[in-house]
Amino acid sequence: INPTQVVADEVLRVIKTTGAAEVADFAGGRVQLLGVKIGKGAPLVNRRLGDLRSVQASSPFLIVGIARGEQLVVPTQDTVVNADDHLYVVTRQDVIPDILALMGRATAATRRVMVIGGGRIGFHVVRALEAEDVAVTVVERSRERCEMLTKELGRTRVLNGDGMDVRMLVEGGIADVDALATLTDDDPTNLLAALLGKRQGARKAVALFKRRDLISLVGFLGIDAAISPRLLTASVILKFVRGGRVVTVFELPESEAETLEVVVQEGAPAARHSLGSLGLPRDALVGAIVRGEQVLVPEADTTFEVGDHVILLALPRAIPAVERLFGL
Repeated sequence: INPTQVVADEVLRVIKTTGAAEVADFAGGRVQLLGVKIGKGAPLVNRRLGDLRSVQASSPFLIVGIARGEQLVVPTQDTVVNADDHLYVVTRQDVIPDILALMGRATAATRRVMVIGGGRIGFHVVRALEAEDVAVTVVERSRERCEMLTKELGRTRVLNGDGMDVRMLVEGGIADVDALATLTDDDPTNLLAALLGKRQGARKAVALFKRRDLISLVGFLGIDAAISPRLLTASVILKFVRGGRVVTVFELPESEAETLEVVVQEGAPAARHSLGSLGLPRDALVGAIVRGEQVLVPEADTTFEVGDHVILLALPRAIPAVERLFGL
C-alpha cells in the first residue's frame, strides 16, 4: 500500500470530475461512484426515485445513498430527492456529464489548477496534471522544496510563499483556476487556504484533512470537496483484509457506510438467484453489476451469475449479511 499514491489518485479524480465532491472507481474505471451535492433547481429535486425509469433508460444510474444532515439514508423507490441532499450515485463513466446535469451540476474540462503545498502528495498530483497538459501553479513555503519542484517539474509554475497570503493567491492567478487543491500537512492551513481561494474566484476547492471531524464542515463553509488520507488508506486495507473476493472498498466520508465491489462466488446464495429473491438487507443496495463488457443497472428480476462484479453500498449492520450472500 502506497498511501501517498492512494491519496493523490483520489485528489486527481475529484479535481477532474468538476461537479462531484467524491469519486471512486470500480470495475477498472468503467463504473464510478459519485458524491454530489444537489444543485438549486436540479431536475431531480422533488422527484420520486421510482419515477426515474425513463431517465435511467438513456443514462443508466442508481442512487444508492443520500446524506441528509448527519444521517446516511439507503433509499427506496418511494424516496423523494430533497433540495439539500448529498447524493451517492453509481453510474457508467461515459454518462457522467448527463448524470451531473440531472443534479444541477455543470461539467467542464479542467485546464488550470493551483496546488497549495508541494509535499509528497502535492508533487504526485502536480506531476500527473502536468503530464495531461494542465497548467499548474504550486505554492510552497519551503524554499528548498521549491528548488526541488522547479528541477523535477517541467512546465509548472512554482511560487515560494504562504498559501494563506491573499496577495500571492491573486498574483498566482487564483481567479482563473478551474480547481484549487490545498494539500499541506496542516489541516487549518488547508481549510483557510481553500476558503480564501473560493472567495478569490476558484471554481472548485478541494481540501485535505487528517482530522475526520473537519470533513463535516466543508459543505457549510462552501468548500467543494474534502479528502481524508485515513479513510482512503483504511479502505485499501479493508480490501486486503477481506481477501481477493472483494475487489474495491470505498468508505464514505461522514458515515461508516462502505461501497464494495465484490465477485459472486460459486456456491454463494446469490449465485443464479434474482435480486428480488435474495433477501438483501434493507441497509444495503446494489448499484451496478458488471458482467464481462456489460454494465447492468439491476432490477428485481436481474439474476446474479458466478463471476459477476457487484457494486453495492452497505451500512455497517448490513455487511455480515452481504458477505454471507455473496460468499465472501
